[in-house]
Amino acid sequence: MLEESHEPYTPHVLIIGDHLDISGTLRRQLQAQQLDVLIVLDGLTALSMISKHEPVLILLDANLPAFNGFYLCRLIRKALEVKQVPIIILSERESFLVALRAWLARATMCHTMPYSIEEWHELVRKYVTPP
Repeated sequence: MLEESHEPYTPHVLIIGDHLDISGTLRRQLQAQQLDVLIVLDGLTALSMISKHEPVLILLDANLPAFNGFYLCRLIRKALEVKQVPIIILSERESFLVALRAWLARATMCHTMPYSIEEWHELVRKYVTPP
């Protein structure tokens, strides 16, 4: 007989990016909203973490080492268990080409950095139901 867990559910947000300063800042902002945040530095590790932790939101750096965030987004969208998870691609440059590549990769949206704390609180409220 399986024992039920009485632990409160905390939604997981997965940050995929190799800039630890930016990822750390995002983590602190999201944790302040009572979210559990996982940071992954590369795409291969991210793919295994997604199936283990079932995130409710993925923040994805467009410029990852090995393969870029647009390619990784396409791979994530092919995985059955996370097809509906919102994916926000983060880019340092605002351009039509970046937005087009994010759309073609089937990202939920593309967000340009830098950002304000208020912007992130708004995005999280839009895509994540609080615990």
